[in-house]
Amino acid sequence: MWLLAFIGCASGLITLVDTGDKAGWETENRGDPVDKLTYPDDATKKVLMYHGHDGIRSSGFDLERVKATWADAGWSVEQTAQWPVELEPFRMLAFVGTGYRAVAPTGFSDSQIDALHSALERGTRLVVMAESARCVTSNVTDLLSHLGVDIFFSGGNSSDHDEVIADDLASENQLTRQITAIQLTGPCFVKADDDWIARTDQNQPLVAVQRPGTGGDVVLLGDVEFMTDSKIDRSDNEAFVRRLAKVTP
Repeated sequence: MWLLAFIGCASGLITLVDTGDKAGWETENRGDPVDKLTYPDDATKKVLMYHGHDGIRSSGFDLERVKATWADAGWSVEQTAQWPVELEPFRMLAFVGTGYRAVAPTGFSDSQIDALHSALERGTRLVVMAESARCVTSNVTDLLSHLGVDIFFSGGNSSDHDEVIADDLASENQLTRQITAIQLTGPCFVKADDDWIARTDQNQPLVAVQRPGTGGDVVLLGDVEFMTDSKIDRSDNEAFVRRLAKVTP
């Protein structure tokens, strides 16, 4: 049997996939065949926490616990505000509050966007985390457009100090499978249509993921504080943090 599958919303690429007799073929990301996707190989064991492009300074939050969580899983962590010389060693790129510190933040250059395209093609995951004091930044909005995704931070958010439990989760997605809830602080809202994976009890998306091709996915996450030392133990935050860097099914 042949299945008409749309691989990559932004590119509009249409592919015929022979499903054979595989009823119930394992899927993730709302329908992408797992065996057709590219993931980081076993040698790719680094995680990048990137504070550049006017992101939240590394001194702004206590992040020792999250780094220890990733290290315990076998992934070394590089934390920097300087653009890396190469992105090849990283299985996951975490952009921490990008654009937060400037009204007109530094934009991404063509070469940096090209490097991110190449990283996604290799299966690297890009996670963009927003801070509630400035949910929408021009450099993030421009970057997402260049990467070919149509999920964005909408501009709205919960009160800065509200603790929000997101327990309406997409159970089939690698990121939220076997997780019951994550707790966020004053989270930014995400415009995601059907690509949300965590939302409030009022159907407001807080985390969304979209795969612009057949490589890595782009994750928008409406909070940074959820993974700080004082909040990583809440709900299933630590398990979710681990899944962010796991990447593979």
